[in-house]
Amino acid sequence: VNLARLYSQVNEQIKSLEDLRFTPSELMYLNQRLSFMKKDFVDFLSIFKFDVSQIHVSTEGEELVIKTYGSWWQTIWGL
Repeated sequence: VNLARLYSQVNEQIKSLEDLRFTPSELMYLNQRLSFMKKDFVDFLSIFKFDVSQIHVSTEGEELVIKTYGSWWQTIWGL
């Protein structure tokens, strides 16, 4: 399967991650309804901004290659 042909679409979607944020109502839901999530983690989500510079998309022949760089806690969100 030639996934390299999806390069532009995948790159565009990854760049759109930079604009994602939790809304106040989503954060309230997490705090009130999901008791297994600690308040500190939800507070972290309220300020988290995905850094797309830590993801590199390229092609090798027909393969699509996606690599992440940076701290685990920063890059895991994009996977």
